[in-house]
Amino acid sequence: MRTRIVAGLLILSVFLALSVSASNVPIKWGKILPEDISLKSYAADPEASAVVLCDYGTTTVGPRTEYFRHVRIKILKEEGLKYAQVELPYRFYNKYDDIGQIKAQTFNVNEKGVMVVSKLKSKSIQDIQIDRKNKKKVFTFPDVKVGSIIEYKYTIFSLDLVKLHDWYFQTTIPVIWSEYRISVSRRFDYLVTYQQGRALDIDEQTSFGKRLQWLYSTKIKKAYRELFDNNYVLYESPQKTAKVYLIEGQTLRFVMNQMPAINKTIPAITDLFSTIKVHLYMAAGNFPFYYRPILLTANEDYDTWDRSQLHQKWLTGYIVYWMPTWEEATQKWLKNDRIGNRLIKSFNYKSIFDNIGVQENNQQKTVQGIFNYVKENIKWDGTYSIGADRDFDEVLKKKTGSSGELNLMIVALLRRAGLEADPVLVRTSNLGRIENMYPVRDQFNHVVAEVKVDGKTICMDATGDSINDLPANVQNTTGWLLKREGFGWITFIKTETPSSMNQIQRSSVLSSL
Repeated sequence: MRTRIVAGLLILSVFLALSVSASNVPIKWGKILPEDISLKSYAADPEASAVVLCDYGTTTVGPRTEYFRHVRIKILKEEGLKYAQVELPYRFYNKYDDIGQIKAQTFNVNEKGVMVVSKLKSKSIQDIQIDRKNKKKVFTFPDVKVGSIIEYKYTIFSLDLVKLHDWYFQTTIPVIWSEYRISVSRRFDYLVTYQQGRALDIDEQTSFGKRLQWLYSTKIKKAYRELFDNNYVLYESPQKTAKVYLIEGQTLRFVMNQMPAINKTIPAITDLFSTIKVHLYMAAGNFPFYYRPILLTANEDYDTWDRSQLHQKWLTGYIVYWMPTWEEATQKWLKNDRIGNRLIKSFNYKSIFDNIGVQENNQQKTVQGIFNYVKENIKWDGTYSIGADRDFDEVLKKKTGSSGELNLMIVALLRRAGLEADPVLVRTSNLGRIENMYPVRDQFNHVVAEVKVDGKTICMDATGDSINDLPANVQNTTGWLLKREGFGWITFIKTETPSSMNQIQRSSVLSSL
């Protein structure tokens, strides 16, 4: 069981073992510690409205990825009652996720000093659809008041394989104990990354890229022999803010305790959290047939298949998946039917040029005309996307489209006007900082257009108010410039130089790692 540690320091303990006893868990259902019952306020943060007594989670990778979570919270003030409302998002599309039994209960001490337990009834759990692929389970604990202890647990059986759920050690209220375990079978090799609240800087990314290149260039058995002496640590940043493990057939156990609350001062509070991130490096071998559903999700076009198409897909070859380099991922995205290939497919652009009057000797007017035409004739439907699901002719006909359809059309029109234009994959600021260590396409949710005009590089976004201003959720973010050569990270920085054109300029471009 968990023991209370009073030191006010953030301590990360990492244990690597072939197995961890199931009975050796930090929290047991319904077993409340006496000190938690008597807790009236949290000494390290007397203003805290609630405190996480224990947050325990496990991830086990097999024919399906199994996520288990057990959380216990003490309500200290009226403002803390909001933590009695819980939302559990999941993907129902193609039966991707399946949530097992959700259990929740509230503990109160009555006037006689007797513990009273109120259990959540299954009929009180709502299942709400978010969009065409995602839903969420929503419930509120019964009989919650100041002084209550609440706990819940659930399991999600998922087809996650390439990118697993992140684990956050901190939240907006203090956390006394947070423990996470990741277990993978011998069929998979995973990179498990501990990051302490910030992305790698340029020098660190370059150093990490060299270690990844060493891994790519070394036979996996030899790599494990060399990593064994270093406790399977592939990379550790000089500032100790990031550490990467390579594991196969093992369990990693991470423990942090006595963590203060993080005040929300930026759009995405998760940028400040200490986090565990898990990415598939390699899946190799002749897998049993029951692994087929989860292996299919390694294909980036998985979300475009319906159930009938899934049954038609067959897996062949010994190597099922190998994490690509940024260069390999870029070339792959450029060949994707919804992204790069969409830019070269034919559509009726000449009628647009006749309408706006493309001028070969005036690049600024040409760019302005193309942007205005798309902005005025196609309504943004409010959805973000890095690709175009429909042909541009259909988008023009329907007069509505996603962010990807609008901005990729701008890139396609600019190219056909003879200008050098490329898409930039973006993660809007409300979703948090970009992941610059691994080429994960799904981290991006938006795309903007970059073009060279009279020797200057500018970016534009049809979801914004005008060509002169990028939307607020794009400004000061970092995006991936998608082109065959010269690809890399760029940062959108708005200058104050007066101009009729948008002066969002590239601040840096990093070559592929």
